[in-house]
Formats: sequence, structure tokens, C-alpha cells
Amino acid sequence: MGHTGRRFFYLRYRLNGRKRSCRIGEFPSVSLKEARTRAHELKSMISRGDDPVAERCDRAAVPTSAEFALNHYLPMAKTSKRSWRDDEIRLNKKLVPHFGRLQLTAITTQEIQQFYTVNRANRYLSLRARILQVAVDQEYIDRNPALAVHKFRENNARERYLLKDEIARFLEALESLRNRCMANAFRFLLFTGLGKGEAMTLA
Repeated sequence: MGHTGRRFFYLRYRLNGRKRSCRIGEFPSVSLKEARTRAHELKSMISRGDDPVAERCDRAAVPTSAEFALNHYLPMAKTSKRSWRDDEIRLNKKLVPHFGRLQLTAITTQEIQQFYTVNRANRYLSLRARILQVAVDQEYIDRNPALAVHKFRENNARERYLLKDEIARFLEALESLRNRCMANAFRFLLFTGLGKGEAMTLA
């Protein structure tokens, strides 16, 4: 158990007269049964004279992007964010399908940039960066590769739909317009849902 209260499984062994220690994984992401299975595999290697080097042990202990997002980040977000359901939707819709199988240490800036270039969604990039920063804070990775990816410039225009009583007042106001051509144009846009640019292409 670490000083922060996090709990890990380790295999301690002796090889060639030297005491060694290999981290298997963190509890409860890695269950006791899974830790024992992994320990038996490592002991078999040791009995053959093979030393399970630190890189191999670290690789086995690092969770995939999906495991970390769903088992570490999301439970934390549920207790600290009102909009955690939005994060859950974005994870399941795009981030987990795209990055899910990759271990955290395998996610690169280039991989994130490729995803972002295709999807052009700032909120997905923000969530990807936020999750990776949590992984940095929890010492799963050394740096956040998403920080080097720049967001696209957003259109700050807001989209809002008229309420039923607002539609009634809007139509009433159109009746008072002297420019009947303009009034009819507004009615056309209202009833078809087309934008001005789309309507112009119909001419």
C-alpha cells in the first residue's frame, strides 16, 4: 500500500542471488485471482532462469485506455462533475471505440491528432486531455500527449429553437411586415428548417 492509500500487487523474488520486485497491477482494477495467475506466469519464467524485466512488468500493469477511462476516470467524474453523463456518452460514442484497446503508454500525440483531424470536435479533445491528465496525476504515464494538440477555432454562435408561443408571436409579427416577399421568405425558412444558405441553393 502506497502513502496515498493506493494498493498494488507485487511479486518479490530472488534470481542469481539478487532480490527483485515486479509490480503486477493495482487493486481493484486487477483482482486477486488475476494477480495470482500473473504471479504464477512470472514464477514459471523465473524457474527457467528468465528475469521478468521492469519494462515487461510495467507493460502488464498499465491499463488500456478503455479500462482506465471506465474504471478510474468515470467513477471519479461521477462524484465531482454534474456533466459526467456527457463524458460517459462521449466515451462510449467515439473515444473508447477509437482508443480503447491501446494501453495508456501507447497513446501518442500523433494518434490523438489523427483522431481530432477526422472528428474536429473540441469537446472530445478536452475530454481526452482531461482523462490523460488524471493518468499523469496517478502516475500511470509521465506526460499528457494531448496537450500538444491545438483546438480548432470554434463558432461561438448559439443555436436555439423557438417555443410554441414564440412561433405564434413570430408569425404575428410577420403579418405586420410591409415587405411581403421578406415575410414569405421567413415563413419558408421557419416551416422547412433550412438555413439561409441552403435555401439560396434551391433557386
